[in-house]
Amino acid sequence: MSDLVFFIKQAMDAPLELTFELDPNQAADRVGDLLLADPPARIGGQFQIEKIQGSILVEGTVQGYLYTTCSRCLEKAKIIIDSPIRLILMPTPQFSHGELELGQDDLDTVYYTGEQVDLAPHLWDQIIVSIPQAPICSQDCKGLAVQLPHVSVGDSSCESRFAVLKTLSLKQPEDGTPAAKP
Repeated sequence: MSDLVFFIKQAMDAPLELTFELDPNQAADRVGDLLLADPPARIGGQFQIEKIQGSILVEGTVQGYLYTTCSRCLEKAKIIIDSPIRLILMPTPQFSHGELELGQDDLDTVYYTGEQVDLAPHLWDQIIVSIPQAPICSQDCKGLAVQLPHVSVGDSSCESRFAVLKTLSLKQPEDGTPAAKP
């Protein structure tokens, strides 16, 4: 059982404080190959859980780091996570079949059924959206070279594909004959 599972009745009776560390292996179905397993991610945080007007408010922070693939050079990129989290837990309503329009507060709302709630899947959802779309390993990452496997370290001596154009002459000979074709 995850250390992020709590009973609804506990939160309805008195405010709770929850300190946790997320297990990246539990999120494999949510994150797929987004996270690198080696080195492992280390993400933890602290929450306050309290009853507010018939719902449960979860507020706190998630901090730590994870590793993903650099979008430029395909090496490991360390992503620092430091994110405030706010969730409003409500019992699953009986929706009508009409259209529903989401408001700003609805984006923080999580519906639950049963007597207990596991916050881990909802936290992973928040963490995933905080990862940059194109993560990089460093600000000066040069990416992949055409001929070399990796140019982020040191200078690259790759010759440009356009280097052959330097040898072409665009001048027409003075005798009026057309320039030779390469």
